[in-house]
Parts: sequence; structure tokens; C-alpha cells
Amino acid sequence: MNMKMDKKRKFAVAAVLVVSAAFAGLWASGYAVAVNTTASMPRGVYLVGPLDQVKRAEVVGVCIPNQDQANVYRDRGYLPASSRCGAGLAPVIKPVAAIPGDEVRIDDKGTWVNGQLLANSRLFDTDSQGRPIQHLPMGWKKTMESGEYFMLANHIERSLDSRYYGTVRRADLQSRAYPLITF
Repeated sequence: MNMKMDKKRKFAVAAVLVVSAAFAGLWASGYAVAVNTTASMPRGVYLVGPLDQVKRAEVVGVCIPNQDQANVYRDRGYLPASSRCGAGLAPVIKPVAAIPGDEVRIDDKGTWVNGQLLANSRLFDTDSQGRPIQHLPMGWKKTMESGEYFMLANHIERSLDSRYYGTVRRADLQSRAYPLITF
């Protein structure tokens, strides 16, 4: 019996050491682990790391650039305060819906990218608690310029993304996000 417990302990210690070494190696390579607790993307644990080329549909960590809106989002408790982004909010994890050269427009049906309506992409005048929320104007239309991106998370209908805070610049994109465990 004592021999079996000793083997289990050795295995547990070895497993912890292997996992710790793997995370240390990832950390040294510029990777980290992020936990998403919001419903706009699948909740869970994400591996975040270097972002080289930005592609449509890629999931990224992004800083919300609009300071006035960031203040509202922080005051309402949408996102925690953080020094990692210039506007004072923690980065959000969102898919890239439009890249430079793509045309984005918003109408009463939702958000269109290059003539294709995206699922769960209409605008709401209020947040999930019924408070007014600022968003891009109905009829808004823009071709993304060099270094400009439109973020849209359509996992659920109500996501805080570019429909509400506008387009983001390449400098606002912090990392690539890979889901590890989602639920």
C-alpha cells in the first residue's frame, strides 16, 4: 500500500513539474494564459501569444481605444480596470471581423462585411440591463483603411465590440488568442 502511494505521489510531482516547465517555456516565448468570464466569447481559458499577421476570423486580445467609452464601460462594470491598455481597461478577446480593404456597413438587419450579413450582429440601443449604450450610427459604412480593423463577437447577440466602440488600429491589437478549455 505504501509503495502504491509513493508511486502516485511521484507521478503527481512529475506531472506538476512537466506542466510547470511547459508554462515556463511558453511564458519565456511571449505566451500567457487568460481567463475569459464574459459571454460574448466562449467562457474558458485561452492561451495568448504573439500576433504577427492579422487575419479575418482570427481571435485576438484587443484594447478598447475610445477613452470616453472605456470610462463608461469601467463604471458600469463591463470590464475591469487595468494598466495593460491605454484607456485603463483590461484587453478583451474578440474575433477580427474585417481587415484593411473590407467594407463594413450597419443597417437595421445587422452588420455586413463585404456584402455578407454576420449572425447575431444587430445593434442595441441599451445594454443587457436596459441602460442606454452608445454605438455606431445606423447606416454607418466604411472601408477599413491600412492598419484598421473591425472586431465583432457574434457568439451571442449582445457583445461589446466595434459596433459600440468603433474600429481599432493595429497598435490596439495585443495578442493572438487560442482557446484551451471552453465551456
